Amino acid sequence: MMYLYRVLLFAATALAVCICPVLGETPGADFMSAALRHQGDITVEAIYSRSTIYDDGSKSLTDWASVHYVRTPGVLSLVEDHKSGSIERVSHSYDLSSHDYRALCAHRDGSQHGTVDNQLAGAFIRQDMVDAAHYPLFVNPASGSRLLCDWIAESGVVRGNEVVGGRDCVRVNIDAPLDGIRSFLVWLDRSYGYSPARIEIKWKGGSIERVDFKDYRIVGDGLWFPGQQTIRLWDEKGKSDFQVINTVKSVTAGPDPGKDKLIVQFSKGTPVLVGRCTVPVAWP
Repeated sequence: MMYLYRVLLFAATALAVCICPVLGETPGADFMSAALRHQGDITVEAIYSRSTIYDDGSKSLTDWASVHYVRTPGVLSLVEDHKSGSIERVSHSYDLSSHDYRALCAHRDGSQHGTVDNQLAGAFIRQDMVDAAHYPLFVNPASGSRLLCDWIAESGVVRGNEVVGGRDCVRVNIDAPLDGIRSFLVWLDRSYGYSPARIEIKWKGGSIERVDFKDYRIVGDGLWFPGQQTIRLWDEKGKSDFQVINTVKSVTAGPDPGKDKLIVQFSKGTPVLVGRCTVPVAWP
């Protein structure tokens, strides 16, 4: 039954992609949300590299980290291997049902320290992952996790068609009840199953966060995955002097490896910061 549902939904998405531009129609928020939700239900594994490019050419770090990302319907896992510096590896995991976020930082000298803090999950997702179907994930302890498809379905207002990066997109304004956000705009690409071409978040303090996705490829049963993600931040004074570029090396869809293999585990005695505490405790 689930397979039949996915086939029908994928067929409906493909049909809409063909028909809507011809007829000049703009699909509703519910339809676009369903297309994204289908993609989020597929287990995917990706390898990508991270580069930090400064506008003046100074201090640019090309391909400074290799990232292994696994997403299942219930868990997000991301492992960063740093190619230089004192930190060798940072492992992250986030449980979408319990909202349990964990991180383990391993240094080249052999020392380790961990973090368990649900409030950090949103920042982890926005800064470190390339997965357009889940970006940006905001965590509200009262209402739980909210993916992009949730926001579009619950509070998305379709504002018509616009071109972003040469792509024919549908602009959606998200009326997100999130502290600190002034506006939350999404441009969904018709050609790629209504995956985002751009997401822009303006904070009440004046800063701006913009993420562009491009070079989508089809993976598995109707999953569109971007080949590149560019993140740029502007501060409250409108200054931005660098961008972070994630470039996908490989991506595959496959079976769920299981939660136990994805959730970060701490060895006994590892110093771990829990919640808002500023002093780490030894993991039992």
